[in-house]
This record gives sequence, structure tokens and C-alpha cells, in this order.
Amino acid sequence: SSQWQNPVEAMNAGSGVEDGAYIPQSNGYYNELRYFADCVKENEIDFEDTKNLFEEITQIKRILFVGCGSAYHVALYAKHITEELTGIYCSAEVASEWRYSSSPLSKDCLAIFISQSGETADTLEALRKAKKKGAKTLSIVNVRSSSVASESNFVIYTKAGPEIAVATTKAYTAQLLTCYLLALKIGKIKDCITEEGYCERLSDVKASSEKMTE
Repeated sequence: SSQWQNPVEAMNAGSGVEDGAYIPQSNGYYNELRYFADCVKENEIDFEDTKNLFEEITQIKRILFVGCGSAYHVALYAKHITEELTGIYCSAEVASEWRYSSSPLSKDCLAIFISQSGETADTLEALRKAKKKGAKTLSIVNVRSSSVASESNFVIYTKAGPEIAVATTKAYTAQLLTCYLLALKIGKIKDCITEEGYCERLSDVKASSEKMTE
């Protein structure tokens, strides 16, 4: 089976926190998974304020993921899982480099910008470039009313809470899970995954909050 098929299991396996000082971060993992489990209702993934995006998703021929630092690593994961589940050509780019590139975009491209703060300067400039080129834009951010969120056509808030550790923990997990569920939803809309496979993956997500407390 593909190495990208079980991200929820991977997160469960690597989520242990040994240092008691980071217990709030550990609780953050649990709260984040519980929040997204709540997004799954009657086997449907329901993100806030994105209905119009999914109504147009069948017109999308390409998906571009853009981020800086840890968000770029999430973009790399998102590229692979999204291509696998949707059959749509995807690419992942570092915002600080892509904003200066001459890469073509069009109206049938969905550009997704990943940022914890929503104020990452290079990511914001890359977003503005994508909009000028006519691409539809979606941001995955943690902070409401941030610049990246405000300037995107669509936004999904990860609701991970304040990031306490210098090395990103909750925000990174939240971004990974968001991209996974987004790929699942698009894959279902495009009939690229079986109903059985879709439900199995959703069950893993819904069960994860309980696994995190064991």
C-alpha cells in the first residue's frame, strides 16, 4: 500500500510528549483532532464557508500548494495525498521562491496557501500573485482576520490555538489533517475513491481523538 495512505496512524504514533512542560501542546493535538472529527457528520466533511469552492471543484485541473518552512513540508505531503486521492495534478512550492517565478497559472488552477499566522510575508505576496494570474485561492490558516485569510477567495481555519513551542507542533498537525480531509472531500466529489475506502479513512479520523487519550 502507498506510504501516504495512513497519515492519521502516523500522527497517532508520533504524538507522544515526554516533557511534562509541553502537556498543553499535547492537549492541543487532542483538541485539534476532536475539532476535525466534529467536521465529519454523517460521513460528510463539512468545512465552514467553503460550499462555493466545492461546487466549482470539478473545473479544477491543477492544484498548487504554497508555504514557507514547516508549512512547505505540509505542502509536500498535501501534494502527494491529493494526487493519490483526486487524480488532479498537484505541485508544492516554497513561497519565497515561487513569488518570483514566471510559472503560469489559469482559472482552472486552485492555489492553496498554508500559514500558521496568516501573516507570512512571502506567502502573502505569493497569494497576491496567484490572484493576479486568475487562479482561485484557498488559505489554510490558524489566525482569523489575518492578511492571508482576508485576501483569499476561500479559507479553512485550523483552530489549533496559540502555538507555544518554538518548533511547531499543534499547527503542523492541524495543517496535515486539514489537507488530508480536503483531499478526501475532493476525491469523493470526483468519484476517485470508493465509498468503502472513503468511509474507512473517515472512521480513522473520527477515532483518532479517542486514541490520543489512551
